[in-house]
Amino acid sequence: MMAKGGIVDFGKQEVKLTENQESLGQFTFSLPVNVNTAPLARVLVYLVLESGEVLADSISVKMENCFTNKVKLSFSASEALPGSQVDLTLFAQPDSLCALRAVDVSVSLLKPEAEMSPKSIYDLLPVTDLSGYNHDGHYLEEEREDACLKLEPIFMNGVYYNPSTPSWDTDAYNIIKSLGLKAATNTFIRIPVICSDVFVSEPVIRYATPMSASLARGELSSLRLESGVASEEDVIETVRQLFLETWLWDLVEIDSIGHSNTKLTVPDTITTWKVGVFCTSEENGFGLLDPVSLVTFQPFFLEVTVPYSAIQGETFNMKATVFNYLKQTIRIKIGLEKSDEFTAKKMTAGDEDYCIEANRRVTVTWETTLSTIGEVSFTVSAQTLPGEGHCGNEIVNLAQGRKDTVIKSIIVAAAGVEREETQNAVICGKGADISAQISVKLPGKVVEGSPRAHFSAIGDIMGRSMQNLGNLLQLPYGCGEQNMALFTPNIYILEYLNKTNQLTPEIKAKALSYLSTGYQRQLAYKHHDGSYSAFGPNRGNSGNTWLTTFVLKSFARARPYIYIDPQHISDALTWLTLKQKSNGCFQNVGNLFNNLMAGRVGDEITLAAYIIIALLEYPLPTQNVVVRNALFCMESSLNAENSIYNKYTKALMAYAFTLAGRMDLRSRLLQSLEEKATKEDDKVYWHREEFYDANRARRAASAEVEMTSYVLLTMLSKPNVTAEDLSPASKVVTWLMEQQNPTGGFASTQDTVVALDALSLYGSLTVSHDGPRAVTLTLDNAPVVKFDVEDSNRLLLQKVPLPKVPGEYMATVSGPGCVYLQTNLKYNVPHPEGAAQFDISVSTLPEICTVQSLKSFNINVNVSYIGKREASNMALVEIKLPSGYTPVKSSVRELQRQTAISRAEPHHNKVIVYYEKLDENTKSFTFSVEQEIPVGNLQAATATVMDYYETDDIAVTKYYHPCSNNGGRGQSSH
Repeated sequence: MMAKGGIVDFGKQEVKLTENQESLGQFTFSLPVNVNTAPLARVLVYLVLESGEVLADSISVKMENCFTNKVKLSFSASEALPGSQVDLTLFAQPDSLCALRAVDVSVSLLKPEAEMSPKSIYDLLPVTDLSGYNHDGHYLEEEREDACLKLEPIFMNGVYYNPSTPSWDTDAYNIIKSLGLKAATNTFIRIPVICSDVFVSEPVIRYATPMSASLARGELSSLRLESGVASEEDVIETVRQLFLETWLWDLVEIDSIGHSNTKLTVPDTITTWKVGVFCTSEENGFGLLDPVSLVTFQPFFLEVTVPYSAIQGETFNMKATVFNYLKQTIRIKIGLEKSDEFTAKKMTAGDEDYCIEANRRVTVTWETTLSTIGEVSFTVSAQTLPGEGHCGNEIVNLAQGRKDTVIKSIIVAAAGVEREETQNAVICGKGADISAQISVKLPGKVVEGSPRAHFSAIGDIMGRSMQNLGNLLQLPYGCGEQNMALFTPNIYILEYLNKTNQLTPEIKAKALSYLSTGYQRQLAYKHHDGSYSAFGPNRGNSGNTWLTTFVLKSFARARPYIYIDPQHISDALTWLTLKQKSNGCFQNVGNLFNNLMAGRVGDEITLAAYIIIALLEYPLPTQNVVVRNALFCMESSLNAENSIYNKYTKALMAYAFTLAGRMDLRSRLLQSLEEKATKEDDKVYWHREEFYDANRARRAASAEVEMTSYVLLTMLSKPNVTAEDLSPASKVVTWLMEQQNPTGGFASTQDTVVALDALSLYGSLTVSHDGPRAVTLTLDNAPVVKFDVEDSNRLLLQKVPLPKVPGEYMATVSGPGCVYLQTNLKYNVPHPEGAAQFDISVSTLPEICTVQSLKSFNINVNVSYIGKREASNMALVEIKLPSGYTPVKSSVRELQRQTAISRAEPHHNKVIVYYEKLDENTKSFTFSVEQEIPVGNLQAATATVMDYYETDDIAVTKYYHPCSNNGGRGQSSH
């Protein structure tokens, strides 16, 4: 018996025949049906006659796609009310680990082929059936050794008959061959061949077919209410505001008896939830359950339709639809709660009372104008009216009233282009009060109502970063390097909190979750040779030396916290080893998306330093041949005559030699860096020579944060760090903290990763348990807020909105220890100001208003780089859509067919396109959008192009909907 290309079972059965019995009959035998024989079994039966001839036959049997780990899932009820409690019970083999998912059925209908099924799992098998002798492109059948028969023609009844090999019959050999088997025998298994005939057989190997999935459909039933008379006290109210697309996405551990029970709260969406689960067990393998449905339903409910986002001043029609699935007509009242955040005018004729017949619905519409920015909530209620009433000629009674309230929120943005400014301050006292002036200022022209500011304080150097582990960068996370910015900082946070005895179970669980997610996502960017690239192997490019080193270093350092497959680390290390040249340096492979590293990482000495740092943090010993040769590469270059390095290269080399224990070379490089440092009051930092502009931005560029952080690591990584070492390091820390963004990260990926590594090391060396501190914020001598910072809440981010913008504030800190303060200001300007580094223009197709363009239209974008360099770094183009419109996802996916575009991402109200670089040659692309909800008084939408590593290199333009007052033509940024 054959299955999956191998022999899974065999046996022998004796059949006794008497001398007088004909050699014709039948017998039966049983076949095993299990995971070993699925999905297709080939059964071979043969017998050997006394003459030595072998007779054979075979049959194919389709088996059920089954699994050894039997999984069962059930809810305490097949139908539940929104917001109610249900019990989920899961059965599987003992000690299994199960992955559980529950999504709105509408989501799974969008991409049914992505659903897991037994067939899709079995389709992953490399071979489901085997036949013939083809293997790996080679034909492996031997030549026949038995001679052909030379038979003369036969003359009979005046006719010559030529003997031939029968083509309508087959022999045991070909039956065995059809199963991919070979027979070693001294019996006769082949039909003799007449010499004049040639017989050719084409063997075939059948591989698994592509994965497919079938659609599952849930059916709604209805909950019924009895008729009678209702009073106000009998009314049952539901308030619904949790509208999810994904309800469950979790790992569940099965106990030792094969059982798990979880109590869940059902979301507020009226829908069918499609619940899937698969389980794995070391002893019992894999198990998969067909999706189970849970219906969320109530017989009387309200549905409110609003856009995802809008711009202040725009108008849309908000629709509230009430559904009646009772057996009788009901009277209802529909109302919208008033708010200062919007104005609403009822557009539906009639009073607030409506009659709805059984299995019917009624819709009420309000014309809504948005007056404030931020998150705006709409509260709509529908309630059955108590007592007797008339609906036409029918008298209506209800035994129990019901009220359904729905709260829907939308994001309202200000018109124009958003700008953000951050002021950071580190105040360390010894008891006496220390004050700092905080000036919140606005430029000349801002959009009315857009300025808003917040003041925050925290008592720990890593606290702000820890609070925002999933959002350290205010940038997209669409490539392999950016994903590592989600992954790596969690390691530093865990190391720091462990060393300072501040790690709580909640923080640990959160960090481990981000590590696990980031690890799995990063594997999508791995190439078959063990390397990694920014956009993965699907783009057809090679691995990247720099990114592979980054991944190796991070994976190795994450091993104490999550499981990292050693093979992934070994593959990356092997690939890097093969790139080492005879002089000990390394070959740079792949694109550098940050061209400011050209001449730095592009230079083999800088790249060698970067790789040595990773190998020593792995950790590999300095005696390792790869490390030893790489150190030789650096040292030979450093000692060569006329060797000139920029500050970035020196900073990496200094840290590499520190980790290698070469203190003589470390001191030499540190002294050189000290001479080039920029010193301002109590701050010390290093800036690049190229393209440096002291007045360009309040926050430093990514390269400056990164090289300064490497110097700080060098200062703090030597053995036995003393107070004399910490004193100059504190000045570097002060400058670094001033560059933090509001979420605890920095400008880009590498500077965030290296800076948090350095700051966590400094924090673990200087942590102290000081007494309570107080932070008092005043405006014109009037108190605004007072924060108390103690050891018990040092990781708590305390934040308050500022009552006046612009304004002059004073922050006063009293008590011993350090406090980290931040003021974050956001505002919108009508038009971008300053010299743009890019040129971007946007137009719509068609440019004029048509009936069709109200429903859908195309957006065309032209973009190029016009800055001082030859080309930009990796560039991001973000096109925000007019309110009420969403991108046609298929048209966005088509953009990735363009060789210049590395990645294109459709979001609900915008599209993001990645370029490896932009130069003076204009790049163009077009995609389609479609209307989701009609919005009136449409404001201009914006399009932005930005250098990922030089975030001040940016250009913004705006464009209009074809049916707006300005038409569909946009403005050029330059």
